[in-house]
Amino acid sequence: MQQKSTLLMLSDADGDLVKSLGLIEDMGFGIGARSKRFVIVATDGVVDEVLVDEGMNDLENTSAESVVSLLTPKPADPSPRTSLDSEPGPLVALGVLAAWFAAFVLFGDQAPQV
Repeated sequence: MQQKSTLLMLSDADGDLVKSLGLIEDMGFGIGARSKRFVIVATDGVVDEVLVDEGMNDLENTSAESVVSLLTPKPADPSPRTSLDSEPGPLVALGVLAAWFAAFVLFGDQAPQV
């Protein structure tokens, strides 16, 4: 079963939109004014991202791989971090205390002094 696409592609035959967005460039070499390569990502009519590549040869920001990466949801962190993960101080203190207690039990009065 095919899913209905939510991708909307629009035409700007006269270049009015790209002119008003500042996304037009004189490419020279007899080519003249042309639209820069760009991608606009919008949700419910609100622009989330604008990706632009300059010149005729640049294809870094608007490549298919870049756009797919941008639109692919990031996986959730499978192991939520606790405050003990980022602040090991209490665990270290507890470990030192446990080591001292074990030494006291094993060696009695001869336990090393901390």
